[in-house]
Amino acid sequence: MAETIDRAILILDAFLEGPAALTLTAIAERTGLHKTTALRLCTSLESHGMLVRGGDLTFRLGPKAWLLGQAFSRTSPLENTIRPLLREIVDRVQESASFYVRHGDRRTCLFRINSPLTVRHHLNEGASFAVGSGVTGRVMLAFSGDEGEEFDRIRADGYLVDEGREPYTTSVSVPVLVANEHMIGTLVVSGVTTRFSDESRQIALRMVQEAAKKISRVAEGTTDIGFHGENSSVEIRETASQTT
Repeated sequence: MAETIDRAILILDAFLEGPAALTLTAIAERTGLHKTTALRLCTSLESHGMLVRGGDLTFRLGPKAWLLGQAFSRTSPLENTIRPLLREIVDRVQESASFYVRHGDRRTCLFRINSPLTVRHHLNEGASFAVGSGVTGRVMLAFSGDEGEEFDRIRADGYLVDEGREPYTTSVSVPVLVANEHMIGTLVVSGVTTRFSDESRQIALRMVQEAAKKISRVAEGTTDIGFHGENSSVEIRETASQTT
């Protein structure tokens, strides 16, 4: 039974990055499972609403997977703190704001408010990426204790402003630390580079720094925040809100 569950999770994990729709061959290649085994498990997951099969014989995540993600989001006692802070940032700078958590070698967007502008950096809650990708991923690595000149600089500054994971985007990111050492997640504001001016970046940086402090204070007074970050022995320092 445990082996079957492990294999089913492998199949669901195959959808975390890359195309939204996967053929049976692609699923087998990503999971290392034989196509017969993959088909049997996909059929079972489909019957439970975790996957849906298209007319082109590809599989996608199903509505039950989305519902589980929404349920997880609602169970976090920090949701009522984080969402209004993200909304405040987006209303002020008109760019997209997110809160990410780390799980192993992945980072997941737990809460997200997209920019109201037509041209914007857009993604949905639940999006998952390799932890080292993007600005907020590098902040995660730095405050997880990874070594290197860049990570030393990020820890010293307490933030990172750089080109984003997507072309023509710039992101501003800070860690959310409990007791100045335990990272529970990261905040990031991402915008279109040509519109996200130095002034707007500095405003965004000040706002995410203040938001991180507020989240930390709430988290320190909460027994179970609903998710866990990476242990870190590094310490964030007060820094001037400069992006240059």
